[in-house]
Formats: sequence, C-alpha cells, structure tokens
Amino acid sequence: MPLLTWATVGFAAVESGVPLRGAQRTRSRPGSDPRGVTEGESDALFDLHIRYLIEGIADDMESQG
Repeated sequence: MPLLTWATVGFAAVESGVPLRGAQRTRSRPGSDPRGVTEGESDALFDLHIRYLIEGIADDMESQG
C-alpha cells in the first residue's frame, strides 16, 4: 500500500509545518487557503483523503470482479 504510506507521510509533513492560528478563514473548504491549514483542517483533510483512498480501492476491487 504505497499510496496509503504516501498519504500518511504527506499529512505528517503538513502537520509538522507552522499552523495558521487565529487567521480569518475566507474560504469554506479545508485546505483552500494557500498560506496553509489549521490543525482542524489538517485532521479533516486527512480523514477525507483516507476515505477517498479506501473507497477507490473498494471500487477498483468491485470492477475487477
């Protein structure tokens, strides 16, 4: 599962950066601010990414039979 490994490593890298604290959020989607993400957005994006990854694997397995 290299894809799962890279997803986890990528989000660990995001979380190790300087989080935005007290910033005014002008966009409603997590991760849409080019300056970075808040801790809550990072968690939401990780959950979403893993869900998409699992759903994609499940769909691929169904299509193969």
